[in-house]
Amino acid sequence: MTRAKRIAGLFFATVCALALGAAVIVATHPRPKTVLIIGGHPANSKVADGLRMGLAERGWTEGENIRFVTAPPAFSSETLADEARNTIDRNTDLVVTLTTQAALATRDIAKPLGIPLLMIPASDPVAVGLVSGNIHPGQNITGITFAAQEARRLEYLARIAPTARRIWIPFDPSDPSPTAIVARLRPVAEKLGLTVLTQDVHNIRDLLKGLESLPRDVDAIFIPPDIRLSSNVRAIANAALARRLPITTPHLNGVEQGALFSYGFDIDTLGKQGARLADLILRGTPAADLPIEIAEMKLSVNLTVADLLGITVPDDLLRHAVIVGQAGE
Repeated sequence: MTRAKRIAGLFFATVCALALGAAVIVATHPRPKTVLIIGGHPANSKVADGLRMGLAERGWTEGENIRFVTAPPAFSSETLADEARNTIDRNTDLVVTLTTQAALATRDIAKPLGIPLLMIPASDPVAVGLVSGNIHPGQNITGITFAAQEARRLEYLARIAPTARRIWIPFDPSDPSPTAIVARLRPVAEKLGLTVLTQDVHNIRDLLKGLESLPRDVDAIFIPPDIRLSSNVRAIANAALARRLPITTPHLNGVEQGALFSYGFDIDTLGKQGARLADLILRGTPAADLPIEIAEMKLSVNLTVADLLGITVPDDLLRHAVIVGQAGE
């Protein structure tokens, strides 16, 4: 073999070795999974935090094998859909929605690309048409629901404030989530002997006007799950206390801001519950094969507000409730 041939052979072997090494590096360091979070807001930021923490506990390290893309806060379906169109692409491995409205706005954009969608949470995904069933959701969608909590919360209101008969519920009728919730509450209210009075609230201005013109015969305020209302609980609670009206909210943070009680999913643990589902999806389990889960529910009571309103909360409820404040504060 001539010296030239030996050099050529050595060069070829070197190139092959480098190419093989590069292939091994690519194979052992795959592209990080991309998770898009949409529907976020300061009021539900702890859900996204819990998702990140839960995934980290399952071996997902941000910047190494996973990256998170967070869409800007938005309320309207149109804006949420625009955000989804601007951020979802074929490199997106999972879309996580933090509100029912975000899930509805995102579904038809993610579906053609074959991208799974995880709802953390959705009010009633079957009723609003997101999935065909809770056991077999189909459509590459799964998540966590809190559909059962609102009827139970109304029942708690009847026990905690038994003299309250006329219940004021503000909600946005253009949002399928609270609309479905109010529809579910009406027959429950009828059985409890309660009258539901609704107020259309499309924006914060409508809410403030509704509070200013609150009918004199209203006995209590029931705040449905709605990110805009949750962001303004303190203003609602102040208006309610000025009228000496009990107010109930879906989450503990409402109780911490002046509501009498809440019953609903725990924002602090919801994200970690969703992280378990996200981990399964990112590791290859089809979202459509994962049943819709029920969120963990908690009852929370503000004893300071109860004392101000002259309400005595039944002991059997206090025994398993999260207590905020104390009587006489």
